[in-house]
Amino acid sequence: SGTFNVPANASTAWVLYTGGGGGGGKITSTDYFDVSGGTAGFGLKLIDLTPSAAETITIGAAGNGTTHASSGNGTAGGDTIAFGLTATGGGAGGVSGAGADGTASSTFSATDLASVYSIINAPDDNKALILRLTSQGGNSSSTGVAYSQAGGFYGGRGGAGGWKRLNNDGQIISDTTAKGGVGGFVAIWY
Repeated sequence: SGTFNVPANASTAWVLYTGGGGGGGKITSTDYFDVSGGTAGFGLKLIDLTPSAAETITIGAAGNGTTHASSGNGTAGGDTIAFGLTATGGGAGGVSGAGADGTASSTFSATDLASVYSIINAPDDNKALILRLTSQGGNSSSTGVAYSQAGGFYGGRGGAGGWKRLNNDGQIISDTTAKGGVGGFVAIWY
């Protein structure tokens, strides 16, 4: 989060943005159902800029996975707000089911990222994150993480749910940790 100082010669920009992914929940059960955190909303929009203006940007934080030993809810991801656009965070995964996916002011499908790549007029290495988003990385911790290309965490992903799986006799057959989500980001091409 912070301030984006619009360059004096910039009048329009493509903005790709997402909120923070929700954290996974954890349950104790003999039956499987999804308790992962929700994926944040994604948006893409061509916007008008005011040259030399200072624009406030708020980046949605990632939700944390529950650290409860047997069952519990994760936390929801935060909202990303920039240029009057909003991408809501993913909902928390919990004992009652998976977290709801977020929404965005200008929603598009992540499956459309390849076509977005061809729209934006920028060097390939400058817009490489677009194609990397199609294979969003996971998180190995219950703590939510920030967006990081180098770390393999791609913005807005929800955390996987955790399980204490029991057999029909009530014996524990597996015990996994709920994962945190991945934080949001704003990418600006002007």
